[in-house]
Amino acid sequence: MKKIIGIIIIAAGVFMTACKKDDYIVGGGTHNAKVDMTTLDYLRKNPLFDTLCLLIDKAGIQDVVNESGISFFAPTDYHIQKQLSARHAQVQAMDARKSYTIDTLIKYHLQGFRDSIRIHIVKRSLPYSALKEERQAMPTTFPGIDAEVSYREVKSEQLGYNPATGIYPRIVYYRIGNMETYCQTSGIITNTGMLFVLQNPGGYESGNPSLYFGTN
Repeated sequence: MKKIIGIIIIAAGVFMTACKKDDYIVGGGTHNAKVDMTTLDYLRKNPLFDTLCLLIDKAGIQDVVNESGISFFAPTDYHIQKQLSARHAQVQAMDARKSYTIDTLIKYHLQGFRDSIRIHIVKRSLPYSALKEERQAMPTTFPGIDAEVSYREVKSEQLGYNPATGIYPRIVYYRIGNMETYCQTSGIITNTGMLFVLQNPGGYESGNPSLYFGTN
């Protein structure tokens, strides 16, 4: 479990106290939360997830992402590229003649990718009303691993704070072990579940950010 935790990417969500229950948040603004398509179809329509969808197809986990009643915390292609770059640097440090590309990931490490995606998925719907300031343990679709979800109020205009109203956005954190971060988008309701999108560019409040997907 420690090995898996050390090599996964963690996701979380962003929402605001002022938004209606049928809105979701992106870039500090509210949008209609309901989309008339599956989670995977929604990802396929957005070029930010082209590589993610390619890997989901190669790994054969379309049904996992589209499972009914789950919340998927999705990394963007930016984060996958960051993972590939980190792996490439490690390989180059050992042998300058070698490289690590997406083809390497597909050929050797799809099982690690499957495991990481399962840890990105909480086995329940997470509307705003289900979130609290205290961290709550929630099972992921990876057997035996729970995530902890919580929110914190922040004073950041980039994250939706409005000095005129004094309303503080609530940033929802997704935590595994000592690793946590938040999303730029949250609360999208698809025909099969809910979707949250990892902040871009990515980063961790704590923990080891060096690797995002598994190597087994």
